[in-house]
Amino acid sequence: MIIPDLGWAQAPGEVAELAEEKEEVYRALVREKGIRPLPGVRELLAALRARDIPCAIGSSTERANLDLPLELMALADFFRVIVSGEEVVPGKPDPSVFLLAAERLGFAPAECVVIEDALVGLEAARQAGMPVVAVATTNPLGALGAANLAVPSLAGITPELLASLAPG
Repeated sequence: MIIPDLGWAQAPGEVAELAEEKEEVYRALVREKGIRPLPGVRELLAALRARDIPCAIGSSTERANLDLPLELMALADFFRVIVSGEEVVPGKPDPSVFLLAAERLGFAPAECVVIEDALVGLEAARQAGMPVVAVATTNPLGALGAANLAVPSLAGITPELLASLAPG
């Protein structure tokens, strides 16, 4: 957690209080300013749903931080499973969040493809034995070499391309 690293607090109770305050501010900003899906996200999710390919979210953040943007972007119905950081400890780069999502979908890890933008998420997918598509949203393409495929955006990514990464 970043709060102790920043020197804002060290005591567990104070850290937890500041962490919750930070998350509340995030959600208030999202409600006020809105949020848009990344390029290609809605099209890819629609294409996956049309082929009856189930999707999951595996995130280290708390559930409220997932539910709000999904609701505002009208994307929640695309996901059969959502696993949040409240359900899995430790967080990424530990693979538990992805493994639990795969289990809940009823698939072996190698049959799943992770789409990820964070370096710790790439490591978690690798440790889970899952192919991964890295999207250059928070890191440059050159930093995403641990992925099976690194792309500047999800625009143009197809279910067939994803299936080629997980031929299970």
